[in-house]
Amino acid sequence: TAFGPGADFCVKFGPDLCSYDTSLVRADLDSNGTKLAKKDPLTITATDKDAFTHVYTFALLADGTFAAYRDLTLLDKGRVDNAWPFPAAFVDDPTDEKPADWIDSRLVPSPDGPGDDGVPRLALNPAYRGRWKPRQVPNPKRPASLRPAEYENIGFVAF
Repeated sequence: TAFGPGADFCVKFGPDLCSYDTSLVRADLDSNGTKLAKKDPLTITATDKDAFTHVYTFALLADGTFAAYRDLTLLDKGRVDNAWPFPAAFVDDPTDEKPADWIDSRLVPSPDGPGDDGVPRLALNPAYRGRWKPRQVPNPKRPASLRPAEYENIGFVAF
């Protein structure tokens, strides 16, 4: 395939120098054919732009973490599942229904009746079990693993 903006990729990382005042370091991942851009892009300040060549490094580790460097200076690090908008690990079970006897109201009219001013008083509902939430099930749209593929140690790869 041709190399360009529409080309397939697994990891796309490097500086994207749009203009003199807006620059960032792209860190995009492919998740089952869906292109995901990093939630908080890595920016390059005007003082970082100069006539020199810089080395950008992206480490995607097997424990689900990443690190990004510019000239061996750390730009960003963290967990892959927190930094990219992957689908949630669990979603509400669409087949789960709220029980008919579920009590939604935390407060009920007081058994003592209204106050002296005629305003109804409220008391805590002893049958209240909290806000109902449906059961959580694994999200079928989330990749089975966010760990990068593991390969036999080939030494190193340089670009």
